[in-house]
Amino acid sequence: STAAAAHRAVAPVTREAVLRRATEWLLAQQDPDGGFGAALEGTSASFRREGWTGLALLALLGDGASARDPARRASIERGLAFLLERMEGEGAHAGLIGRADDGAALFNHGFAATALLEGAQLLERGDLLDSARSASSYLVRTSTDPEARHAGRDPFTTVWSTLAMVSGGAGEQGLDAGTKERVLRALAERTDPE
Repeated sequence: STAAAAHRAVAPVTREAVLRRATEWLLAQQDPDGGFGAALEGTSASFRREGWTGLALLALLGDGASARDPARRASIERGLAFLLERMEGEGAHAGLIGRADDGAALFNHGFAATALLEGAQLLERGDLLDSARSASSYLVRTSTDPEARHAGRDPFTTVWSTLAMVSGGAGEQGLDAGTKERVLRALAERTDPE
């Protein structure tokens, strides 16, 4: 049939070709300030720009090739700079990427913090490690602080604090033994099947 002949005439789609096109599309969505998701602001999307940017950066870092390509690496660097500009430097929310008053703060911060940590490691940017550790430590502190808005109630505290503890240990570095023990105890309590 004509449809079958047309189908055979189309070159087979390869994983590499699809990933290349998807990466190019994703890079074209980057906002001038380095972030992602500006077009979604004000919509019902639960993500804020910090979350969208973190998620987009994780996709770009995950393909492996983007970090080696100079143009793509520049886009990743701009995205990381966007996240750093939105990180709280001191006070109760030190290390938080985004706004503490946001109902999805931990959800967004988790993506952003993970992207910052992955970016520091994959791009071999030692200068980003302190910020990445601070972001991871915020997750750890939030998961164990009974006064924290999300502690023990939000399943994402379990996901993100676990990730912070296992992602190269960056979340653990600089924490005292008591805090590490509280994190492990909190994770054990939330994940105990009984």
